[in-house]
Amino acid sequence: MIGIDEPDYIDGAIEFTDYTLREAGGDFSLVKQLMISDGAIDPWMLETQALVETDDIASSFLLHFWNDGKVEIMSTDRVDGVGMGEDDIRYLKQWSELHGWQIPTVSDDLLSDQRSLLFWKKMHNIAAVQSDKLDKKEQEEMEKLQYILEGEEEEDDVD
Repeated sequence: MIGIDEPDYIDGAIEFTDYTLREAGGDFSLVKQLMISDGAIDPWMLETQALVETDDIASSFLLHFWNDGKVEIMSTDRVDGVGMGEDDIRYLKQWSELHGWQIPTVSDDLLSDQRSLLFWKKMHNIAAVQSDKLDKKEQEEMEKLQYILEGEEEEDDVD
């Protein structure tokens, strides 16, 4: 298990099924060196199951680790219900940054239903994950709000 024992970080650990990630201790630079020494050609990707454990929650994720440092959450067994903590996601983000990887991105497949969309939007809003699709949704919502506010200002000017 790879753990972080720093006061600013959530207490937790991550276990990977991928041998290269385990051998490198999850460190991006070491993973990249191992992949190059094994003859990998860019772009390469490691697919792994990851068990993320914190004091409050344990979840399994299917992750893709890319040659450019991108970490992509492809699937998870976590329940995205109301009242569930998000320490597993926050820990994954903190672990990724500490080990030289980018903030995890969410696969568009995980945004397919309203309940999941709301959960991942919350994770996106607290900067625990990245998502181009959620960025676009947020931009659209801001434009709608701006349009509504401009309309209300015009009504106030008429009165």
